[in-house]
Amino acid sequence: MRVFLVLLAVVAALLGMAWLGGETLLARRAATFIASDPLIDARAVTPLRQIDRIGLGLTDASVATAAGTAQFPALALWAEPSRPNRFHATLPPTMTLPVAGRMQEVAATNADLSARLSPLHSMALTGAAVKSGPVTISGAPALAGIDVTTELVKLGNQAPRAARSAYAVTADVSGLMPGAFAAGVAPDGGAVLAQPVGARGVARVYLDRAFVPGATEPPQLQGLQSDGLTLTLGDLSARVLGRVERDEAGFASGTIYVYTADARAFLDAAAAAGLLPAGAVPLANTMLTNLADQPGAEAMPPADTRTSRASEQIQVQTRPAGPPEPQPGELRLPVEFRNGKASVGGLPIGNAPRLG
Repeated sequence: MRVFLVLLAVVAALLGMAWLGGETLLARRAATFIASDPLIDARAVTPLRQIDRIGLGLTDASVATAAGTAQFPALALWAEPSRPNRFHATLPPTMTLPVAGRMQEVAATNADLSARLSPLHSMALTGAAVKSGPVTISGAPALAGIDVTTELVKLGNQAPRAARSAYAVTADVSGLMPGAFAAGVAPDGGAVLAQPVGARGVARVYLDRAFVPGATEPPQLQGLQSDGLTLTLGDLSARVLGRVERDEAGFASGTIYVYTADARAFLDAAAAAGLLPAGAVPLANTMLTNLADQPGAEAMPPADTRTSRASEQIQVQTRPAGPPEPQPGELRLPVEFRNGKASVGGLPIGNAPRLG
């Protein structure tokens, strides 16, 4: 037993020396890389020296971007020994970032960014996360909290034809203050929502290829799908579900359903922010009420009545399920995108958005 314990001690010592030596070598190489890159700078690059992680500590680091130079008093870049392909960036409590067109002091509580890469698939991104507690910008509340994770998942049989990868995005964002991010953009008092915005739910993003950090061209968006994403504005809430995909011209094609019991209150909030004339609120509310509960194209029954009973049964089995019924007091607004145009309940409202 004593010999066994001695051997364990020797192995632990060797591993410790390799760990310390590995971090030291990593710090030296990182310092050399930073010195040769005009977009990145740091006053000091040191080994992290923490037992549960291996990585680097950067002091007075800066990163040049198109919007300005982000400055970090301290920055930790690390990975767990048991998960060496997941990389973390632990942000300092305060930093200077380009926000809304100018450099501003940003304070964040326990902010952490992470990314998981696959060395066997050209370093493709297989997972990512953004987490933080309360955030302020120039002293003004900007965000109560954010927890967004992204995971590479199987395509599934409902994927758009041109899709080659899919990411499941789980979001929990609360207390987002649009005014904090719009400061400096609309100094003339332009339209800015004064109430906090939030989002919670799961969505799926379809791309034509997996995302690879540093690639020359980013992947192209092929479709979006959600079985329920709750959006909030102050005490108001709306649930969004549906699916759109990229058509041959690059426009969104599909149907999104919006469920809410606060339609009039949303219109009042839009008017208060200057996004809608106050006098138009009653008319807009009446129009939304009249357009609600109209079935989308996917839920319409086939018009051909000449088919046999057997073929009708096959059509019923293969037809996509319609959207859930609205709750009592709730409106269901179908927003349809087709042939480059958008409509609500069959009423044209403009052009469909482009996907990529």
